[in-house]
Amino acid sequence: MAEDGSKQEAIWPLPNFTFILKMDTEEIAFQEVSGLDPDGRISNQRHGTTKRFSSLKMPEMQKPAPLTLRRGALQKGSKFWDWFHQINMNASDPKSATLSLLDSEGNTRMRWSLKHIWPAKITAADLSSHSNELAIESMELNYENYTLENL
Repeated sequence: MAEDGSKQEAIWPLPNFTFILKMDTEEIAFQEVSGLDPDGRISNQRHGTTKRFSSLKMPEMQKPAPLTLRRGALQKGSKFWDWFHQINMNASDPKSATLSLLDSEGNTRMRWSLKHIWPAKITAADLSSHSNELAIESMELNYENYTLENL
């Protein structure tokens, strides 16, 4: 309760539990996601009539970084491998998807709506009979832009 007697919700940082990528009817959970950081570059311009000997800083178009998703390799494959091969044969169009951050109870806390995505690279797990580590596979997606929704 706040000092004035009203309820005050606690604001805590969100822990990373699970990420779910939803595309069409496919829904896949991932443990790690990176690349949700568009690069806002700066261009130095000089106004033609200025007497100053310095440049003006202007924002350039943002360049999104590739989105990298990692998870444990599963025995049963997913449709992402098929989609990757279709893209490489120019037989598929870019799609839209949502990436959701789930809390410990499975509720969506943040959602990124990705526009015009396509797989750029899929990395199979490193295989070694001398190790007892989990087989981790990764998928790299290119996207044009995204919107973020806090829930």
